Amino acid sequence: MHTSRVAIITGSGRGIGKEIALFLAKEGVNTVITSRTSADVYATVKLINQFSSAVSSYGIIADISKEEDCQLIIDKAIKHYGRIDILINNAAISGSTKPLEQCSVEDFNLVLKTNLISAFLLSKLSLPYMKQQSCGRIVNITSGAGIHPIQNMGLYGIAKSGINMLTQYLSSEMGKNNITVNAIHPGLVLTENTLKYSQSMADHAGITVDDLVASFSQSEHVNHIGRVTEAKEVAELVIFLCSSKAASLTGETICLGGGWFV
Repeated sequence: MHTSRVAIITGSGRGIGKEIALFLAKEGVNTVITSRTSADVYATVKLINQFSSAVSSYGIIADISKEEDCQLIIDKAIKHYGRIDILINNAAISGSTKPLEQCSVEDFNLVLKTNLISAFLLSKLSLPYMKQQSCGRIVNITSGAGIHPIQNMGLYGIAKSGINMLTQYLSSEMGKNNITVNAIHPGLVLTENTLKYSQSMADHAGITVDDLVASFSQSEHVNHIGRVTEAKEVAELVIFLCSSKAASLTGETICLGGGWFV
């Protein structure tokens, strides 16, 4: 990867987003770290800036459920680095973990704004710069809940299914500009956010979260590889999708769940 490349990674103060940012930085990519939590943003920025003098990291505190904050991220990234080569739409909330009939319109709107509309907006705002460079990579982090229903995760799953289709439409429109658009839907990754909806899944099954995680090694019907997905595995796939080796791979939603959703 070229050291001059710049990546925006939403929700990169912790969890999968942070891991992706660290892996991109190790590949020589300058990173823009975004999160609503300033302590998380600056901790990730400090970590990246400490381990390598060859790249830099820049933090932006923003709430991507707000259109003006999506614009702020793009404007600040361009002002600081002058270009955008990679966009990782990772930030998301699980939202309400109640059955759909008990969810409010307000519940739905918040999940849609945070998980789906932000990905549309940030892609839309990044594309003019990528087109000007005749090169770009967009990777959307989605979920198996957007392909197969998971109990009490309806709002989250519906928004994530929208990201799958957003990926295909953007890919079909941007391919001739040497811009690829792909999505990854991981299996269960034990981040702070996924533990919240894992608790909902466990409650529905009448078991503990520990029992749920243990079930991955006990039943081939849950998962073929007998373990949860690791955040670094998601990051490694992102690295591949952002490399020249994946130049003709676009419009795909790749399952990284150990066979969970087969």
